[in-house]
Amino acid sequence: MTKEVKSDHRVEVSAFNSDLFVGRLKTAIKLLGGVAKTARIAVVAESTVRSWRDGNSEPQRPYLIPIAKEAGISIAWLVSGEGPMRIEGLVQPGIADSQRVYAPIPRLTRQVDGREEPVESEIASVSFDRKWLEDKGLSPTDLLYTRMQDDSMQPSISEGALVVVDSSTDKIKGDGLYALMHSGEIAVKRLQIEFGGGIWIRSDNSAYKEQYVKAEKCDALYIIGRVIWVGGEV
Repeated sequence: MTKEVKSDHRVEVSAFNSDLFVGRLKTAIKLLGGVAKTARIAVVAESTVRSWRDGNSEPQRPYLIPIAKEAGISIAWLVSGEGPMRIEGLVQPGIADSQRVYAPIPRLTRQVDGREEPVESEIASVSFDRKWLEDKGLSPTDLLYTRMQDDSMQPSISEGALVVVDSSTDKIKGDGLYALMHSGEIAVKRLQIEFGGGIWIRSDNSAYKEQYVKAEKCDALYIIGRVIWVGGEV
């Protein structure tokens, strides 16, 4: 169902050294209708896209794949300028067969001192079978992966386990497992809606106390998305 590539190094895009790439990225952003929509498609902050556009930082390849797809341009052209800009037919030139079958999932990021940084993980990349995602009604552009940061969900989720999150909504959609952001840290918790509109935040580890959020304060909860897959070392 999934494949993981373990590495001690982050998978970085290293071919972007010039104004030529920035020019191609600006073209893609224009085709998509602006920075805001590009950020939604890449599942990053608008400030991150502006940093890419201004040549102040380099995007990782998994973020560029959905941008190229939605803009209707070749990922090979966007990354390196190779081949035609436009996609001919249904297959993108320069995309390996494995990337047509498996959808790359970007790592979840967080704001650190005003910068967008990936959450640390020794898993360099994660890809899911596109057919499996389609069958579940999931879009790869909505998915992010991270690591379980503590032991609060043991025995259901071990500390350090890989967690994949559907970020297509920042609202709770029924009871279940959700990834939350609190004070810059990521937490995976079991959320349960009370009839009065409040939300119970629970951990599977009995050493952690449950918390209750009143209905009038639920909008202040920073919900990253719903957890759709969990895996890791045993």
